[in-house]
Amino acid sequence: MTCLVVAEGESDEGFVKGLAKKLGVEVKVLKTRGNRPDKAIRTVKAALAAQDYSKVVVLKDQHESSEEAVRKKLQIIIAGVQHKHVYAVIVKRAVEAWILAGMGIHGAESIEKPDDYLDTVLKQRGRGSYIKSFEKTRQLAEEIDLQVAQKLSPTLREFIDRLRDP
Repeated sequence: MTCLVVAEGESDEGFVKGLAKKLGVEVKVLKTRGNRPDKAIRTVKAALAAQDYSKVVVLKDQHESSEEAVRKKLQIIIAGVQHKHVYAVIVKRAVEAWILAGMGIHGAESIEKPDDYLDTVLKQRGRGSYIKSFEKTRQLAEEIDLQVAQKLSPTLREFIDRLRDP
């Protein structure tokens, strides 16, 4: 059965789709632009009314926010979603940190601007520039080394566990 993943934007959606393909997991990604838990709750409820999903996984980028502030928003969303299997995962900084971890970059979750750092790494490796987009993050997600990524990124490991968990 399909897993419903709630993400924040185009690049997050691309990463989730690429990772799901790599894992052989069926996902539907909902994008919730903005930072309002009530909007995310309404979006998820509408999706659940239209189709049955095995679980709901809500991703929330930390960016510059404190982990506590992000957790509070996730708790509000989880409490508002009526589903027996709903989970929340904090993305340390942004999905670009997960990509960096999958490229073997230690401390990727601590990098303040992982998108800029990813751009630098890609240029150094002769892979061109990083432009935030669905297609680029999907491609990069499909190319990462999952064993390395999970070792270097606890939050990515948690997300993968949630996707794989029946």
